Amino acid sequence: MKNSLLLIVIILFCFNSFGQQTGKPISFVSIEIVDSAMKKEALYFNGMEWLAKHFTNANKVIQVSDKDAGLILAKGSFTYKAPGYMLSSEETRSISFLLKFSFKDGKYRLELSDFTDETLGIVTNGDYEDHSLSKKNIQKQWKIIQEETQSNIVSIHKSIKEFMERNADW
Repeated sequence: MKNSLLLIVIILFCFNSFGQQTGKPISFVSIEIVDSAMKKEALYFNGMEWLAKHFTNANKVIQVSDKDAGLILAKGSFTYKAPGYMLSSEETRSISFLLKFSFKDGKYRLELSDFTDETLGIVTNGDYEDHSLSKKNIQKQWKIIQEETQSNIVSIHKSIKEFMERNADW
């Protein structure tokens, strides 16, 4: 019995991931110029409206909101399909991120950072060094995580930019 338990612990230990990320954390910063007549307050409200329309519960997402300072800090997430490996099947996992708006008259800055996979940690532009038996599968997952992160950065940026430009002309 004791040997069986020891064997199970050794097997589980071998299949666990003991990895770390290399490279820099993935992030995105963009300064967008809009109509110079757009005041900081109007841009701030556009940012709040975008968050309300794109997140299920904007009140849970928004961490800091200061109209006078022209600042919104929100914590969002998106899901992706992680491929299964060994005896596990495909699963839906999430990546959380930080979205920061800074507003000034006629322009705003968008920052997307702190992309974190719920299982493998901070998403970087480098490799995931892993020394377990499932190294090949974790590398495959890591590439998918990086691609999903980059794809979501592009779509979030595009969505915000289109929304801000459209609402600048009303």
